[in-house]
Amino acid sequence: MAAIALPAYSDYVTRARRADAKSAILSLQLAQEQLWANCAFYAQNIGANDVCGATSPLTTVGDLATSPYAYYNLSVVAASASPTAYTLTALPQGTQATNDTECATFRLTSAGVQSVTGSHSANPELCWGK
Repeated sequence: MAAIALPAYSDYVTRARRADAKSAILSLQLAQEQLWANCAFYAQNIGANDVCGATSPLTTVGDLATSPYAYYNLSVVAASASPTAYTLTALPQGTQATNDTECATFRLTSAGVQSVTGSHSANPELCWGK
């Protein structure tokens, strides 16, 4: 019985932890949009507070750089150093990085395009929808 239950439970935990990535990345997206209203460009850094610098690389969005349960680290990558576009990334950490080969890294662009790395990269809706 344990030979069946343990792998099933482990798979369930791995899939459930994806919610941590999605929640964090959507929170960061909201923070970026709020910052846009004040700075007229998006931040390339994550910090404790919003800092509207003279350029996008000097601007910081006030949000967490780690997901709420610390299963993912977050980052912002500007598209070609553009102040009007970005990609948010949630990179798995610890056992989540080891166990989740289907939906490893979550990405969300300023245009709303969702993607993932891993075996479901061709069908990211399988990861974002679950």
